[in-house]
Amino acid sequence: PVVNTQQIGWYSRAGAVVTGSSPAGNNVNQLVHTFLMNYMSASGLIAPDNMGAFLQIFTDLGINHGLGDLTNEAYVQTLMALSPIAPPPPP
Repeated sequence: PVVNTQQIGWYSRAGAVVTGSSPAGNNVNQLVHTFLMNYMSASGLIAPDNMGAFLQIFTDLGINHGLGDLTNEAYVQTLMALSPIAPPPPP
């Protein structure tokens, strides 16, 4: 498996989470959504340039993911720390 070298968010010198460092830094719901995004990425279901399956979950549930502009591939890469560990499942 390939693990990206970036960390999602960061800590202050005092050891506290910098809550503005990531959408998941100060919101449990967005932390779960970020976890789900990385799980789906590790499973090969989504990629920074193909977020359709992730977005469809929230469309189907009628809720907002709250993670910002997921059409911006560079931004998505700041939230996605895991690359696929297996090939995507067949359609």
